[in-house]
Amino acid sequence: MTPGEQERDFIYVEDVVEGMVATAAATGVEGQSLDLGTGVAWPIRQVIERVWELAGGTGRVLPGALPYRPGEVMHLVADAERTARLTGWRARVGLEKGLKHTIDWARGNFRQCLGAKIT
Repeated sequence: MTPGEQERDFIYVEDVVEGMVATAAATGVEGQSLDLGTGVAWPIRQVIERVWELAGGTGRVLPGALPYRPGEVMHLVADAERTARLTGWRARVGLEKGLKHTIDWARGNFRQCLGAKIT
């Protein structure tokens, strides 16, 4: 991975769906661009290390093994306050809970996702 200093706003999939529904039902937002996110930026490296811990990863994460891409965006976070003001919607699932749910889901559905039998 890169050094992982990029910051991103991670949002749980159920929050995305609820945000889209709330945006579709909102009045007075036609033609506007709205961000669906939490408004909190997390360093990629920190998120990867947490996923590794929660998933019980073996080996080690290799931050800095790859360079940043040309033009890499270092900070990308949703304007959650504006979206909340215009739609009344806010993300409800925090990063830790979202990561745990995602890992649990993947563990329970891994074989199905691959479409193969794994023993």
